[in-house]
Amino acid sequence: MCIETDVLIIGCGVAGAAAALRVAQSGSFNVLVITRPASPDESNTRYAQGGIVSRGPNDSTDLLVQDVLAAGAGCCLPAAVRLLAEEGPALVQRVLIEEAGVVFDQDANGAWSYTREGGHSARRILHVGDATGR
Repeated sequence: MCIETDVLIIGCGVAGAAAALRVAQSGSFNVLVITRPASPDESNTRYAQGGIVSRGPNDSTDLLVQDVLAAGAGCCLPAAVRLLAEEGPALVQRVLIEEAGVVFDQDANGAWSYTREGGHSARRILHVGDATGR
């Protein structure tokens, strides 16, 4: 069996799904996503209980960079961390909230409920209950 495609994406977690969505939106490419499990919703992302890093109130790009580099204990590529800190929060808004319709936890006033966890020094983590990955 031979299948032809313009773009092959391996993996159907949040990264693979976001990449497939972005390429498919261009309308110019045939996209094929492959994954080991039989069901496309079976991925490591599905079982993630932790939250999604964004940028909360009283937060900044530089503070996020500092926290990630400190937590990475020398194993992070600083340029990649800087890119994540600069572009990641806008991508969370556009891809996960606007395009995918993820409804993160909110406070009584309807504002996103940011939490602080792990090596983060600011409240910048978004959750969907205890099943963020699903």
